[in-house]
Amino acid sequence: MSDQTPYAPPSAAVMDRDSLVQQAVLVNSVKAGRLIRLLGWLTLVLGVLIAGAVLVLTLRMGGNRYLIALIPLTLFVVLAVGLLFVGANVKKGRPWARIVGGLLGVLSLLNFPIGTLIGAFILYYLVRGWHEGNPAPAQPE
Repeated sequence: MSDQTPYAPPSAAVMDRDSLVQQAVLVNSVKAGRLIRLLGWLTLVLGVLIAGAVLVLTLRMGGNRYLIALIPLTLFVVLAVGLLFVGANVKKGRPWARIVGGLLGVLSLLNFPIGTLIGAFILYYLVRGWHEGNPAPAQPE
């Protein structure tokens, strides 16, 4: 027979409200950070494709101005590295990164249609994280 009585208290640890709120904030920050990093990877791929197209067109025209292809490539790479950096720091929950991530989410709304969708989700998860990160103080009874 078992030593435990069916009326014994549960042995599982009970999480308090603050730790649950902190865990929810982390989940929202991680989701927003993942979306910002996704935007960074999409920017990098798009930049390589555009630079490749400019390079092919330049070479077909017979000119030796292939360095023109480096200008959009450099701009897209710098933007992509910035997005990847900010996304990694949003995932870590850094306050400055959440502000920059919000600005990037607003700017992403202009990139119709995929960027608009990703930007809306970035803002959604960042706002959810901000509200859950600042719980209302407990009211005295």
